[in-house]
Amino acid sequence: MKISQVAAACLLPIAMTMAGCSMYGDSALRTHDYVADIAHSDKAIVFIDASTYGESILLGGTNKQMMAYFNTLTPVQTVEDGKPHVRDTFTSFEVEPLVITPGRYSFLGYALLNGNMSQAANIGGWTNTGRPLLAGFTVKAGEVIYLGHLNIGTFITPGQPPNTVRLTIEDHMVQDGDAIRKALTRNYPGAAERLQTRLLEVYMPLVPVKPADK
Repeated sequence: MKISQVAAACLLPIAMTMAGCSMYGDSALRTHDYVADIAHSDKAIVFIDASTYGESILLGGTNKQMMAYFNTLTPVQTVEDGKPHVRDTFTSFEVEPLVITPGRYSFLGYALLNGNMSQAANIGGWTNTGRPLLAGFTVKAGEVIYLGHLNIGTFITPGQPPNTVRLTIEDHMVQDGDAIRKALTRNYPGAAERLQTRLLEVYMPLVPVKPADK
């Protein structure tokens, strides 16, 4: 499959760094504006969280946190603290309402945090035809969508390339539905009634990740 110039596909080196070094920094696309009436808003609300399993050397501790990154091909103008910003990426790491600009989104990469260490990989992006390379979703204004629970299996043995990442999406609405509806009712009146499940589409579940040459 040919990959567009905008796609950052599966070949960024796996990075072992100190915590706080996410490669995406603070480039969050999500807005922090209060949405009083999502049905008549130009925003959307999505829910997705992520976890990990496999052979990564970071998986032994108890403070693991997996963050998943999604981006859009069309950067969005936002206002934060009274200042304009251009954003194209948002981060999800727990089941919470994410108010985002409607559009098409692609899974871009992940960061696994454990204590004072982190491991990150940029493995996704877009194809040359403008389709999400690995996984993605589309959301319209006024929609409230549960996208599921993303499992990111990391099989990373230091010094023994290639490594592999496996993506699977699971429907955890039975476990998380009550908390999701309560969060919506508490923060976004009328949004709970609009909640629907539309799971993230996974196009390439098994991804080889080749560390870059030094």
